[in-house]
Amino acid sequence: MPFHYFSFSDPKVIDSFLGISGTLWGVVGTLVLGILAIFGDQIKKYFFKPKIRGVEIIETWQENHEEALIYKRLIVKNIGKAPAKDVRAMLTYTDGGKLNFLPVPLNWTHWNTTTRDISQHEPAYLDIMCRQLSDSQYKFCWSLQVGQPLESDFIYFDTQMRNIRIEFYERDNKVGDVYMQYLIDRGKLLIKYK
Repeated sequence: MPFHYFSFSDPKVIDSFLGISGTLWGVVGTLVLGILAIFGDQIKKYFFKPKIRGVEIIETWQENHEEALIYKRLIVKNIGKAPAKDVRAMLTYTDGGKLNFLPVPLNWTHWNTTTRDISQHEPAYLDIMCRQLSDSQYKFCWSLQVGQPLESDFIYFDTQMRNIRIEFYERDNKVGDVYMQYLIDRGKLLIKYK
């Protein structure tokens, strides 16, 4: 049997793959590479996103030259597949009793800023509320960059409003939610998963 009877010697098999010519495969490959070059970052963002998750709430105190303050702080981690850039945290009540309550832009612990970057698996601390050692009423930890409002509803935490939510935003998209519950009888703030 001569060799040219085998399919490997057929020029049509060499010039095409799956019935498509080699030239057309080259054009398709060039188009795919061009699309990746132009839209690569947007495609990458679709698959590799940051995701902020609440890990634990801690109560701690700090002393400055005037007074001692007790803080309730939320430890969060970026469990996503990309670093989070310029993360903002906004706190609000979720059980509806407060009308026209503006979300509170919270302060990142020791950064004293509204935003911060959070690398993958990096813990970050967020000040939620604080009170003076001599006082029993907690105040929200408004970001120092924003300043505090004049109305007391936006300054003091209402213990009757037991459910709160923190939404995390990175530049132009939402990267996480943390739901919390305040147990008034124990004075504890707990992470509550939905």
